[in-house]
Amino acid sequence: MGLGFLQEHAAIVSQSRPRVLIAFDAAIPSEIEAALSSCCDLVRDVSDSPGAVDLVLCGGGSPIDVIGLLGEAVAVLEQDGAVVWSDGRFEGLPVAVRTRCTDAAGDPDADIISRVECGGKAWDVHVQPVPGGQNRAVCVVLDMTRESVQQAKLDAICEAGMELTRFDSASVRKLNVAQRLRLVEEKVVRFVHELLDFDNFEIRLLDQRSGQLELVIAENITPLKIGEVICAEEEGNGICGNVAATGRSYICHDVQNDPLYRPGLDKAASSLTVPLWLQDRVIGTFNAESHTAAAFNANDNRMAEIFGRYIATAMHTLDLLVVERYTTNEEIARSILAEIDEPLASIEALADEADDDLSTRLKEAAKEVRQRLLACTAGPQTIIDADRAAEIDADPKLAGRPVLVADDETAMREGVRDILLRLGCEVTMCADGAGALDALQASGDQKPVFDLVISDIRMPGNNGYEIYRAAMELDPDLPVILMTGFGYDPNHSIMRASQEGLHTVLFKPFRAEQLIEAVKKACRTRATC
Repeated sequence: MGLGFLQEHAAIVSQSRPRVLIAFDAAIPSEIEAALSSCCDLVRDVSDSPGAVDLVLCGGGSPIDVIGLLGEAVAVLEQDGAVVWSDGRFEGLPVAVRTRCTDAAGDPDADIISRVECGGKAWDVHVQPVPGGQNRAVCVVLDMTRESVQQAKLDAICEAGMELTRFDSASVRKLNVAQRLRLVEEKVVRFVHELLDFDNFEIRLLDQRSGQLELVIAENITPLKIGEVICAEEEGNGICGNVAATGRSYICHDVQNDPLYRPGLDKAASSLTVPLWLQDRVIGTFNAESHTAAAFNANDNRMAEIFGRYIATAMHTLDLLVVERYTTNEEIARSILAEIDEPLASIEALADEADDDLSTRLKEAAKEVRQRLLACTAGPQTIIDADRAAEIDADPKLAGRPVLVADDETAMREGVRDILLRLGCEVTMCADGAGALDALQASGDQKPVFDLVISDIRMPGNNGYEIYRAAMELDPDLPVILMTGFGYDPNHSIMRASQEGLHTVLFKPFRAEQLIEAVKKACRTRATC
């Protein structure tokens, strides 16, 4: 095996014995020539032996150059360990490595490959008997330190990936979507820093409906401007768009001269982008950037691709858990309504036999129970006790406060409006993200005309994260409340906004009191309130 690497380096697939041209003036030691002959057809002069050769060994007249192609060091040893010949580097090897060679040489039938680790380095020792019965062995030593380090790194990445995708379902179900995503984000950031040694990176997930790559996690990468998008297309959408469309990784050694590159990291010089594969489809991209030109190599690419598959699996699992929570809550609510419908009907029937006052109260109670359950079964676009908005008292601290409400669901938008009006607020409503952005920017260079923004996350035009960013750009002190159905956050707006300071999220369906509490808390943080 020690000399059999010649066949590998000659890239011989169809034949077992490569033809090797020996182009040296000095003689090669007979033992080395015999060992070479055992696995190769040696050619001294192509004029005497016409035909193509598979490998040429040549140098400045020294056979040591030939040996240099074989490994870190080469020696011919007697059975007792005595060195018959070496290339000079053998004696410079650590004692533990030379001892392994001499021990193996004592077996005339030895054909051994073993790993020796010493002083933070690693060597592979290849020992092979010399053909011809001379009771000698050829020992080839390869420095495998780099390969050993890379294997250890690969093992660490695989272990980290397993941890990333390992979820305790019982514990995770208790977390809302923001907490779940934050749990994964913390692990991803730590592993990327520690194992891949990347300081600046971003993860984008592909929205299958729109074809857009939505930002999920970012470390030191500047977000796109509001309204800008990256689509999974080979051209016109930067390197990330190209990688998502083709499924092929891309190393950009010089961003200044690469037409595909779109600015991300300030003063970036090079980048590495790999697809996030989930089985046979691309669900996103992992992009790392550096201030140093040509900072990424093929090995970085390989490690990022491997870890990227674990990232894809973790993100997909989280999405499944969120959707499961979404559908399970709705199914439970419908089941409960079906189960109690008959008892409620019995209560209403008994109410007919009671006196007028009791009858009225019983019927109203039964009606309220039915309405609240219907609100739950109607899905997340409801306020559970919206029918009680008329009972809400005005709050002097909120009187006249302008509030922007953005939601594409009419019932939710109007439900929030009714509660805010009862509190004394002035309400502006928008049915999509684009309208909300227009309303925010209507004040021009002046302070926003609103004291509070309440926005749904999933809307046509612009999502909740873009609404949040627009509000922060206009006024960093402007409080924003984001809303989402059953914790479902398809654009991961909650996590991204939370990274930048968002504190309040309402998970639909919610109660009127939850909204009131959030509004009051948000306004307390506003200097003008």
